[in-house]
Amino acid sequence: MEIDLKQYSRSELLELAKQIDETLENKLKQNMKNALAEMVEVAKKHEVTFADVIEVYERKNSRKLAKVGLIYRNPNNPSQTWTGKGRRPLWVLELLREGMTFDDMLA
Repeated sequence: MEIDLKQYSRSELLELAKQIDETLENKLKQNMKNALAEMVEVAKKHEVTFADVIEVYERKNSRKLAKVGLIYRNPNNPSQTWTGKGRRPLWVLELLREGMTFDDMLA
């Protein structure tokens, strides 16, 4: 899908960018909510609690992060980095949508 943005003024483009950011954030929240609901159901199916699954996952991955000190870097803008903790930056979400993997973004 291609949209001709040349017809819009700077202020219209800024407003559009704001709306896009808000929509992306809302979609991310909804996707997280849906994913959580699905994961809770899978845990129930296997007769374990989701909290227990998360605990095991975090325990395994915390050792890897502590040893390696992973840093993700935007290949298109090396000044943009992310430790992998906290909310994912928009550049990470965009690269994932484009088909890139986290391994592709490792610094």
